[in-house]
Formats: sequence, structure tokens, C-alpha cells
Amino acid sequence: MTPEKFAEILKIVESLAKVQINCGNGEIDFHTGWKSRLEQHYYSARDDAKAHTKATEKLLDRHKVAALMMIATIKSDPFEKLVPVPSARNVHARFWLAFSSGLVILRRWILADIKDGTDKSPPDMHTKQFIMPKTMNGDGDYDKQTVLGLYQAHMSGRLDPFLLANILFLIDAYHRLAWKPKEPS
Repeated sequence: MTPEKFAEILKIVESLAKVQINCGNGEIDFHTGWKSRLEQHYYSARDDAKAHTKATEKLLDRHKVAALMMIATIKSDPFEKLVPVPSARNVHARFWLAFSSGLVILRRWILADIKDGTDKSPPDMHTKQFIMPKTMNGDGDYDKQTVLGLYQAHMSGRLDPFLLANILFLIDAYHRLAWKPKEPS
């Protein structure tokens, strides 16, 4: 990835992080140096992923790039907790940020591919949120279940970029199947 592309992705993560902070009721703020830590974690995870793949191409697909940025976001821990016991939402803020960043990065790549003609999807298919599948046990929503899964995977040291890329791919595929075009008026 070019430095310019990484800077563009970093701006996405930063804008989503600012939303998290604004919704955090003064309980969280940015850690000093979080951007450089995020960049270090991204390139480290990317190099490790490339070392474990048999692919001969030098570029990673959009699902893997988004997954690697999710891992880097979690590992860089961009938020500082400003109160001794933050709310549950703010305890998991970096995991929400990682998941939402992964989805936004994926969507931007899809829209760029639609624009250059490599993805033949209708552009309005990707202008709103992804349509998420129902959870298997019907308990909560898919976003929350995924964020809790990210938290558990991180705590057990099992964040896997290929598994996360597959989850993003399946979200993308489910959305494409569930999406319905607008009825003509």
C-alpha cells in the first residue's frame, strides 16, 4: 500500500475514532502517539500475513487490508480511559472502532472498484450500511456479537487476519444477496 493510501485509511479511522470520543461522555480520548502505533501494528501484521500466504501477488485484497487495519486498531489501543470505571460501551470502544473501520474501508474499496468498472454492482447498493445477517442464537445484533468476538479473540491472543478477512467477505456477500434495488417511483 502506498503511503498516500495508508494516510487516506488513517483519516477514516481517525474520523470514526472522533465519533467514538464524542459519544464517550468524556470517558475516553486519544492516546498520545496512537497513529504511529497503529501504523507500526498495521505493517507488522501485513508483513506477517504476507509471510503466511502462498499468493504470489504483492497486493492484498480489500477484505485482508480491512482485516489488518482492524487488528492494528485493536492492538494500537487508540483510546485513553479518563475515568476509573468507564461504561461498557467505552471499555469496548477500540473494538467498535476496529469493526466500523473495517466496514468503512471495505465499502470505500468497493465503491472505488465500482467507479473504475472492476466491480459491476449498482453504486447505490453500497451507499448505506451493510445489511447484516441475523445472529444464530437470536441474541443481540450481528455487530455487537462481532465486536464481542473481536474482544474475546484479542484477550485470548487469537486475532487472525485471514479469519477476519473471511468474516468481512461473508458480510459483503450477505449484503449483496440481501440488498434489494429501490422500486422505481
